[in-house]
Amino acid sequence: MSTRKINISTNKIEDFLKASFENVKIISEFSGNENARAFLFASNDKEYVIKLDSHDEDFRKDKYAFEHFSSRELIIPKVFKQGKIENDLYFSISLKIDGNILNSLNLNELNLVFPHLAKVLKKIHDADISQASGYGIWNVADGNAPHQTWKDAILGIDKSSYFNWEKLFMEGIYEKDLFDKAYSQISDLAKFLNEDRSLIHGDFGFNNVLVEAEKVTGVLDWALSRYGDFIYDIAYLAFWDDRLDYGKIFRKNYKDKNIENYDERMLCYMLHIGLTSSGFSAKWGNKKQYDETKQIFIKLLEQ
Repeated sequence: MSTRKINISTNKIEDFLKASFENVKIISEFSGNENARAFLFASNDKEYVIKLDSHDEDFRKDKYAFEHFSSRELIIPKVFKQGKIENDLYFSISLKIDGNILNSLNLNELNLVFPHLAKVLKKIHDADISQASGYGIWNVADGNAPHQTWKDAILGIDKSSYFNWEKLFMEGIYEKDLFDKAYSQISDLAKFLNEDRSLIHGDFGFNNVLVEAEKVTGVLDWALSRYGDFIYDIAYLAFWDDRLDYGKIFRKNYKDKNIENYDERMLCYMLHIGLTSSGFSAKWGNKKQYDETKQIFIKLLEQ
């Protein structure tokens, strides 16, 4: 199965950009993923990012996040223009933010930036979402989320139309026994969840956080943003990086929030992240990534 959805030449992108920008030059392509492509380009003395996808919902969520949550402390790229290049090919253009991705830092550098990283994540979790309703991944039309409870949002993964688990079991590489074991543990841990409601980035860290001079300079990609338990973001960091005890370190920053059953909630969300991440790899036929995620996942399931 192909892991690339967008096929377009840089010459065609440059020709498209010349209609709106002067002296356009494509500088480089960012690391691609299964859903989109992104290019850095220059126009006169400024640099911009153009993203391409066959759907525009993720782009519109980035725009919504900038308009509703961006601040001096929480920097979200400003979206200048969105639309279609051609049928079924959407674009989004934003100003480039300086910085290196969090994933590029060594442990010493990560420790140095950590205080500001924690401050920015807390800023996300303290954002005002009183204008919106619901739990789970919010939609871009009105900022509302579909579930009545956070527990429903977490347990509803088994009915996901995006993953279509039965099809992945039958036609893909996903192992049904792995899913059943993980979902059973998530269901058991769900009794420890509460219904407190915060803004969650959903994909915080690594490729989506830019840092420079021990400061976070930008938070990107709000496609998986949701409303629910703030611990979910902490669990995401802990799932993918075992160099730091994120759960323990972050906990002290949340004395103003409900941290009852903190460890159980952390484990529940790490299992949920493992389930969705391995499901994503399986959906796109990325066996190497699936196996790597599975190894992290299995260790959690044995706890």
